[in-house]
This record gives sequence, C-alpha cells and structure tokens, in this order.
Amino acid sequence: MKETYQLKELYEYLRKFHLSESLYLTGAINAVLKYREAGGWHKENISPVIYNWLLRASPNLSGYKAISVYTTRLARFLILSGANGHRNGAPVLDVRNGTFEKALDMVQDLLEDDLEVKNGDTLDWDVFFGRQSVWQISLQTDRLFIIGRAYLLFIDIPSRMKLNYDIDAKMNEYFQMDAFGFMATGAALWMMSNGTLDYEMNVEIPDLKNIVTKQTQLKFLELSSGTVKDYRRAIRGEDWKTPNKLLDIYFLDPFNQMPAIAVERSDHFRRDSYVVPQAKFLLDRASLGMFYLLGDKERENAAKSNKALQNHFRNAFGEIYRTYVGEQLKMAKGNKFFIDLDYDFVPLPKAKLPDFAVIEGKTCILFEVKTTLLTVEARTFFDHQKLDAEVQKGSLNKAMEQLTVFGASVLNGQISDTRFQGVTKIIHALVGYEDIFVINSSLLPILDRHYGSAASNLQLATITDIDAIGNALDQDQPVFEWLEEKIGHRSYRAYAISTFINSKMAIENRLVRAAYKTFYAKTWHQTETKVKSNSTVFL
Repeated sequence: MKETYQLKELYEYLRKFHLSESLYLTGAINAVLKYREAGGWHKENISPVIYNWLLRASPNLSGYKAISVYTTRLARFLILSGANGHRNGAPVLDVRNGTFEKALDMVQDLLEDDLEVKNGDTLDWDVFFGRQSVWQISLQTDRLFIIGRAYLLFIDIPSRMKLNYDIDAKMNEYFQMDAFGFMATGAALWMMSNGTLDYEMNVEIPDLKNIVTKQTQLKFLELSSGTVKDYRRAIRGEDWKTPNKLLDIYFLDPFNQMPAIAVERSDHFRRDSYVVPQAKFLLDRASLGMFYLLGDKERENAAKSNKALQNHFRNAFGEIYRTYVGEQLKMAKGNKFFIDLDYDFVPLPKAKLPDFAVIEGKTCILFEVKTTLLTVEARTFFDHQKLDAEVQKGSLNKAMEQLTVFGASVLNGQISDTRFQGVTKIIHALVGYEDIFVINSSLLPILDRHYGSAASNLQLATITDIDAIGNALDQDQPVFEWLEEKIGHRSYRAYAISTFINSKMAIENRLVRAAYKTFYAKTWHQTETKVKSNSTVFL
C-alpha cells in the first residue's frame, strides 16, 4: 500500500465505477451505522453482505465512526471524479472483491502537500486541523443534540416569544409546510433511508398522516436534493467539469444542502429515486436546514426589493438564539447567579452592554452573543489573512468592544448594581451559533495580536460549547474554576470549551434532552416502527 495518494490518482481509480450504484454502497454502509451510538444496527432493506462486512471491518464504535466519516468522504470524491452511469458494463464498488476497501484506503491516505499551509518545513497545524474538522467532526454530532436544538430554536422558543417574524407562517408560505412538519418529514426520511429514497413511505400513525404525507416528502426532497451536476457546481462553480484541488478537498460539502442525489442511469434504481450517501445529512437538513432555507429566501427577497442588507429571518433568529443561550446560562445553581443585561440591569448612559453575566464570588463571566462569527470562506479554509481581516471589522470587533468596555467598568467600580460588587476578575465569552470546532485555536492568536491583554481572558464559543457550559451550570459543577484553568494554560486555552469540559464530565444537557423527548413523543418512537418503505436493495 502506498503511504499517500494524490487527488489525480484517486479520481483515475474512481471514475471507472458506476456512479449511482457505487454511491448506494456508501449510503447503505452509513445507513447500517446510523443507530450505532445507541448500540443498534439498521438492517431493514439492506443486504446482509454489508452488515457482515462491517462486523469484520471494525470491532468497536470508534472504528465504525471512522468508516462512516471516510465512506462519506468517498461519496464526495466519487461524484467529483467524473464517474457516471452511462458506460455499459461499468463495475460497481463492492465490499466483496476489495474494490471498496482500496477506494477507502485511498481516501484515508489522500494528501496534496502543495495545498497545505506551512510554517517553514512543518505544517501549520491550526490551519490543517481547522480544514479537517469541517468535514470530520460535524458528522459525529449526536442526533439528540441535532433534533433537540432544532426543536428549541425553530419551534419551542419562537412559540414563547413575541417576534416580528413568524417562522411557521413563512415556512408554510415559502415551502408549504411548517417547522414541525419539515422536521418530522426529514426525520422520517432519515429513518427510512437504506442508502436510497424512492417516496414509497407509508405512515400508519393517525396524528402524523396529515403531516408526513407524500406531498411533504416530495417537497422535502425537492428542497434537499440535487443532481450530480448541481453537486459539482456547488463546489467548483461555473467551471464545474474541471477538478480544483483546493475546492474539491476542502470546500464545504454540498451534502449539507442536498443530502439526496438524483439517480442517473441505473439498472437497479428507478429514475425518480435518489441515492443518500450519508443519512445523517437528512437530519441536519431537517433541523439546521431551516436556518439556511429561510435565511437564503429572505436574502433573495431583500435583493429583489433593493434592500440587500435586510434579512428579516436573520434578525429574528438573532433574538431566538440569544434566548437559547440565556436559557442555558439561566440553569446556574449554587452560589452562581445569572443576569440578563438587557432586561435585568440599569445601564450607564449610552453604554454598550454584553448580553449576559454569570457571577460566582469574585469572578464574572460576560457573554456576548452573535449569530455569525466568521464568513463561510473564513471558516472553510482558515486562511490567516482572511481571519485577520474579519477580526478587524464587523461583529467580532464590535463584540470585543462591548465585552472589554463593560468589563473594565465592572473592575473600576463604575457599576452601581450591587450584584457586581466584589468582582475582581472578568472572563469574556464571545458566542456564535454555527459550530467551528477550532475557533479558539484559530482566532485567539490573532485577537491577542490586535487586542493584547484585553484578549487574555477571552474564550470563543459556539452552540456546542454553550450546551456544555449550560450542563455544567445545571449540575453545579465548578465551571468557573474550569474556565480559569483553561484560560491559564497555554494548550488548554486553544481547545474548544466543550472539549475541555468533556474532559471533566460527560456531555449532556437537560434542556436539549427535554426538547428531543418532546419531539420524540409526538413523532419519533412511533415513526420508527410505523414507517414502511419498499426501497430498492441490491448486492
């Protein structure tokens, strides 16, 4: 076996295989594995050949996770390789003859040395791990958090707020189903998928029959599918036929927006069916997908009205996400107490306030919440110049000002609120929504350079980190002590907050679990046993 492979070699190997039927194999493997974290297997409408191969291929959960991640990666490169379904007699990747294992090995050992950013002769590990994390770690998010967060953000919290934007009404207006219907349909399709989807799903639950219908399934797939050409164009742009090493390897995966790929010519699949290389992307689409669907639609509407900077959904979602973060922090117990600085605080004249404070003894953590911390390009390629430019402008710069100015006012005794009396140490937390797993290691060195000592007690966080902090507060754990330890240690400081807290306690979250159970009680436990499919099976 070679030590490494180049993209050209990988494409030369893959393009000889039948595309749709080889993609099916990647989807079937991932479908079998979709319940592994809960200790189960998905075997319905899947050949035992695949299940038996998985039993031989790995003895443990970490091995199965690696297989799932790299099999999903293989699906990407199959599409980009130029493989198609139009060559008569084209072979199919198969677990029985070594062709699949060879392809998987080539994907695992893919290295284009000239793409990697270096410091002298060594890799710039912050950039390397940043790029790798985009496609590796996101696939490992537990479905409890995917569904629970989405239920809170798009259904539960909006129903309790007085917003100028009605998510359900807009989902119905634009996409002919409300948020719950979109989630329920996507979850049902996720459960049904065996590597393919062909609409033949019958729901036998009376309460769901009018929600997960053939029409909602078709609409969900219309919004969540694409052709091979669409996929290639999403990565490469108008020059979609020409390989581009940087984009092909590192650009954000279009499976997030189009988890279902329309079948090309095939001897086994109907022409109106879809291949689903990674079923988890159906869950992501059913949850986080609403954020992009509504955001993109409102941006399109604003452009038509010559109001390009106006996005009613993003404005409303900023309020929703702020509420989500506040409800996590509000779980503080023991000697810790929570302050909503917008609603439970009398500010200084013209003061720019952070969103929240949590205080314990002499230490105060200030939280400033922003929906977006980095643009797509910056959080995909982690280019130092791009990151540096974003630190110096926009939301990051404004957030740093809010945190540091208010923090200085607390330490200087300028805040009359007695709850801040005695505070001698401030920790700053800048919170975004979308997960960026290397956000501290990528941004803190740049922020240190621009802000000096003002950034020394800073941590950046995303929704996963907030869930971890909320859980630690809820369990009355010494989260203040942990964060001080993290900030004071050179290596720990660069870790994701959730990674560091996970080294101290198991990651759980009462609010997210309750939301997951609410959704589950309405649909899921019944849907798992009462969704019937006649999906195609071969091998």
